[in-house]
Amino acid sequence: MIFVYFILLYIAIFFIYKIIAFQKEKAKYIISPQIKNDFKKILVPVNEINVLTNNYYEQKEIGGLVGVKAFDSLMDNNRNFTKEQKSITVLVCKSEGIYFKSKPINRSSFDIKNSLKTISDVAIYLDEKDWSKYYFDLSFLMKQ
Repeated sequence: MIFVYFILLYIAIFFIYKIIAFQKEKAKYIISPQIKNDFKKILVPVNEINVLTNNYYEQKEIGGLVGVKAFDSLMDNNRNFTKEQKSITVLVCKSEGIYFKSKPINRSSFDIKNSLKTISDVAIYLDEKDWSKYYFDLSFLMKQ
């Protein structure tokens, strides 16, 4: 019976972790009300935004015993690893004579282009006193 309780506890902790991770991911795309009030809002049509992506591979270790891994690596260096493709994407545009580049987004260009199809404009909040301070409104990425 205790084993069942441990399994249920593990499942509950797993779901709580996933919810917290989702909230952190969501918070990256939300712009504070203070920025929305204090900064100038520039609407850039979606067709003027370029999506730039850099794909790379991350090497992940496959589990197993240390002694077995050491022996296997003598035969084949890549035997204990798997490669996982990752993408870093940025949005780039020019509006009102200023070039804008979003912060890196950990999504593929395919996902971002599909999200951009659902909207007509992307809002950029610009500090008129310091043009180096601006924020892309990426809330449209949360809908997917």
